[in-house]
Amino acid sequence: MKIKHVFVASGIVLTSFAGAHAESVCGTKITYKWKQGDAEREEVFTTLKSKGSTEEEAKGVLKSLSEKSLKDAAVECKSAHENLSGCMSVRYGKLGSVYNTMAFQVRKQMDEAVRTDCEKSQGQCLGATAADEPCVTIEATKAAEASDAGAQDKSKDKKEAKK
Repeated sequence: MKIKHVFVASGIVLTSFAGAHAESVCGTKITYKWKQGDAEREEVFTTLKSKGSTEEEAKGVLKSLSEKSLKDAAVECKSAHENLSGCMSVRYGKLGSVYNTMAFQVRKQMDEAVRTDCEKSQGQCLGATAADEPCVTIEATKAAEASDAGAQDKSKDKKEAKK
């Protein structure tokens, strides 16, 4: 058995042995749709990627991740587009103590602006979907070389930062 690459990360030594094996990378994009009046809108919630020694392994990991993300996307949609008071509460929370220092007329204008903005983002959630991207298989040696190059770039950045 011939050692091909040795990686050192946070004091842990990881060794990659020479051999003909590949690594699969699979991805999916989680989106949700919502309706405002007659117009349907789609927003990207997140993009997920997983690695595995086989395509089936990578897809299995990705499936479990995407199931949770689909639920989270549905919750995010309801929070952002079906909860007027929640939207207003978040906006006022961001204003913090600054709101209390405003003059009465300015606070009144701020209240109208917050309500108008939140009403514009209200609608009905239609559901979340996962759009799978094709899996890519890469040779482990190429992945290791890319990791080596990335590690060398990071060490150079750290040395330059210390100067």
